Amino acid sequence: MAKVVFTFKDSAAQTSSVSGNKGATLAKMNNAGLPVPPGFVISTKVFQSIARKISKEVKAFGDLDVSDLDALQQASDRIGKIIHDWELAPDLISQIKRAYSRLGKPAVSVRSSATDEDLAHASFAGQYETFLNVRDVDDVIQKMKDVWASLYSPHAIGYRKRNEIPNNKAKMAVVVQQQLAPTAAGVLFTQDPVSGEDHTVVSAALGLGEGVVSGSVESDRFVLHSKTGKLLSSDVAHKETKIVSDKKGGIETVSVAKTKSDKPALTQKQLVALNKFGRQLAAHFKCPQDVEFAVTGTGIHILQSRPMTAVEAAVAPDEPWDSSVDMRRHWRYRGGPYSRLEEAYTLERLDQMRVCYKETGSSMSYNHVPHVTNGHVFVRSNKHSKKKLAQLHALQTRRVNACLKQGKSYFEGALQSLVEDRLGELKQMRKAVSNFSDLVDYLEASIHVCGYVQGNLHWRQGKPGGRTDWSAEYHKITGRPALEAYTFTQAVQNRMTRLITRIRELARIVQKDAKLKPVFLDRKFDALSAPDIQSRKNVKLFYAKFQSMLRVYGLRAGHGYGTSSNFATPTWNMEPTLAMEMIASYVEQNLNKLDKLEREARAERISITKQTRRQLASDPKKLKRFDKGLKEAVIGVRFLEDHNYYMEQCTMGTMREAIFEVGSEMVQRDMIDTPNDVFHFSIAELKKLAQNDDVCDQRAFVRHRVDELERRKKMSPPKTLGVPPKASETKDEETKEVGLVGQVVKGTGASRGRVTGKAVVALPNKPRPKVHPGDILVAPNVGPDWTPAFAIIGGLVLDSGSLSQHAALVAREYRVPSVMQTKEASSAIRDGQTITVDGDKGIVELGV
Repeated sequence: MAKVVFTFKDSAAQTSSVSGNKGATLAKMNNAGLPVPPGFVISTKVFQSIARKISKEVKAFGDLDVSDLDALQQASDRIGKIIHDWELAPDLISQIKRAYSRLGKPAVSVRSSATDEDLAHASFAGQYETFLNVRDVDDVIQKMKDVWASLYSPHAIGYRKRNEIPNNKAKMAVVVQQQLAPTAAGVLFTQDPVSGEDHTVVSAALGLGEGVVSGSVESDRFVLHSKTGKLLSSDVAHKETKIVSDKKGGIETVSVAKTKSDKPALTQKQLVALNKFGRQLAAHFKCPQDVEFAVTGTGIHILQSRPMTAVEAAVAPDEPWDSSVDMRRHWRYRGGPYSRLEEAYTLERLDQMRVCYKETGSSMSYNHVPHVTNGHVFVRSNKHSKKKLAQLHALQTRRVNACLKQGKSYFEGALQSLVEDRLGELKQMRKAVSNFSDLVDYLEASIHVCGYVQGNLHWRQGKPGGRTDWSAEYHKITGRPALEAYTFTQAVQNRMTRLITRIRELARIVQKDAKLKPVFLDRKFDALSAPDIQSRKNVKLFYAKFQSMLRVYGLRAGHGYGTSSNFATPTWNMEPTLAMEMIASYVEQNLNKLDKLEREARAERISITKQTRRQLASDPKKLKRFDKGLKEAVIGVRFLEDHNYYMEQCTMGTMREAIFEVGSEMVQRDMIDTPNDVFHFSIAELKKLAQNDDVCDQRAFVRHRVDELERRKKMSPPKTLGVPPKASETKDEETKEVGLVGQVVKGTGASRGRVTGKAVVALPNKPRPKVHPGDILVAPNVGPDWTPAFAIIGGLVLDSGSLSQHAALVAREYRVPSVMQTKEASSAIRDGQTITVDGDKGIVELGV
């Protein structure tokens, strides 16, 4: 047999037709003097021998539908069996063994190197097999066959079809390379993969780079100026795990030592060196490169380099991100790009956070110093001295405790009246509006009030350190499960329960009317304007009560912790169909059953409270602790919904409707096309327009601002500016396992019970899905925009969330089994998938 195994030093190895694209690139880099770990390539000629035996099966792939995964898998399995059963020529085995011996018989990686792989328009990243830490030559030969078979996996077939690459044209070489034991490894892009900016972007983790490529471990991200090597930003992750070689072969995930978990995976010197290698590779291959690297005690090693794919045209910032900013401080990215009005509100809110921090030392408001560039906002802290902070915290604690002694939250006792006064002033100001200029002044005042409430009052509601954890306190007092504590606060009347009562009352009216019910079940709300429906007695009753509900709750847009609502989300007053959608969900439900659940929840709360007090009667100290903790917990439930009603719904709703009114006036004056076009004007620009009696078409100006905003969306702001943040203190407690483990998603139980149902996945920036009775809502998080629907859902699963947030409280009240803090449920669970939520165990079992 002719020579078919080549070392990286062999000139033949630099040819893609012999070594595949990956193998040829490694040989070229080795020839250029780059630090490539030694290895050899098993030529495509070997694969061509077996390719002739499977040509008929490969041809049959062309007749298969790539969406028919079962048929693809069966065809793939047939080819795999032929490949694995094929007996290799003795001379081939000898050549492989000699090449392996010349390496010193080390642990090696066995990797694919196809002729259709690592292309500029199709990288095939992750499509073919790679095996790490292979420890003997017989296993190398077995893994070689596995690599060949991966050329015909269902996902590789689908990838080739999407990129219009014929199956019979692909050829596979196999790269065998010395396995390193790196301290850190990762991926380097010589051009920003999102924005296309001329930056070097490095992602690195401790241990092997497999964790970075697969996303299975925490990784650091660094952005460097490609020409100077200057570090522009760094995002150092808390690294709990890393992937390393297993002594028995293969790889394993192990814990990172606590002393290293918050330290950068790479040093400044290593980043500079990587940047130089990246520039060298981009110049050598004459295009931006996607580079895999590893760092050992002997230096940096290049494991792979391929052309970057899907890089959009670079969108450079209009001005440097660090323009006119104190780079001696640590700045973190807050958000953007913002429209002009949203930027005005954001800066007003940050200024009010400054006031809040000055007067209370609230940790939630200390990042309040803004830096605005290219429509994006960065913030930094301006901290008090420890002595001053202690004084402010002590004062705030006394304020809050004084209210708690009166049976009130600090919001109810001190802040609610301030919010009501400001909202009352706005209402009077709106009544006095007589012209466009007055309307713009009203909008400006609404933004000021919203910034004051959201930035100042909102962050001074609690005492430093947060509220007492009722569930933990209950467990300490009684020894009972912590989750049981929430039974003592279920069915406590608050703003949300009163809203749901109104929605149920409206749903009952609809259920009783034969003409009205189909309108809501089909969500054809336009039909309500038909004369034969409007004239009905029940319809008139419905509208009277509906308008009554909107007078109290019409400013609602769902803002609050966990919400997907944003600055432009309309209120119920602006779009009444949003409220009608909620009512329609209840029309589908058995309302008598909901009433019964509510009565049972209230009765259970009263009963278990009496029972527990009797049990603790013999220990007055524990009883006193129990009464005090429960009192504060009940106050907390009322506070959560009441403050949200005033601070988020009423205040932000008032601002949103003021924006809408100004926009509508501009549409009426033929200045813009839609009310939302007003977002693209600053307050100063609106005032100038309002003072001009001549109607002026602003459509060209709006188009300019829209184009500017869209361009800014394509920019890639760094996560940080200035000096790196101080490493966070490592927590001593053991980290709980969360996320997808086999066919189970682990999290934290938030509401007890077990239920099986259809998953409805709600994702940010996607249309809100419709939920029906018994559906299980799955989302990254949810806020007050979703909680009115909790009475009808079967279960709730969240990626994040808090056991004391709106969602958890309402879920417990309606006995909705809930699991939160799963980290990845919304990506691990498919829409429509059957799942089982076990709130007691804090797990979600995945079905089909």
